[in-house]
Amino acid sequence: KESRDIIKQLERAIDMRLDMEFKRKIIDNSQGFPWLVKKLCIHIFKQYKVGLSINTLLEQDFNVEFLFKNDLQGIVGDEVKALRYIAKRSYDNNAFDSTEVDEKIREEVLNALINKRLVIKSGDKYNIYWDIFRDYLVDGKVPKIGETYLIRQYVQRVLDMYMLFQSKRKLNIDEISDKM
Repeated sequence: KESRDIIKQLERAIDMRLDMEFKRKIIDNSQGFPWLVKKLCIHIFKQYKVGLSINTLLEQDFNVEFLFKNDLQGIVGDEVKALRYIAKRSYDNNAFDSTEVDEKIREEVLNALINKRLVIKSGDKYNIYWDIFRDYLVDGKVPKIGETYLIRQYVQRVLDMYMLFQSKRKLNIDEISDKM
């Protein structure tokens, strides 16, 4: 609901109703974080105000490369190295841990990145604020924004469905519905 309310604010600001595909793409790619929906909507608003149409923004995956370049403008030296290090660790499924602070990255550098909202802390782990930004930092290019970044079903539910077909190769919709 909070994410939808943020998108409604964007619609009022640009005086246009956005189609469901556009809204879904914003929400799906914000990983369920309303603050990321807000950041993306602010970026979309700014891009719209400089003349990019909503259709162009949709086709260009919201032109997030411009957003990422703006995010990187405010950092220098050790902050850049630390940001890329955290991104690479996360990309390799080995998140940077709080026990490594001052050993690998100085605490003041890490705090500066957190204050600039480029790094987030979850429990004892540090990560880049958006998986797509993380991939951009590691690969140097913006990955295609799609639904691949959002898991829509719990793994157990998918496994249960798969297991239904082990005993019987074909099931009709009523059989599946009864068993699930």
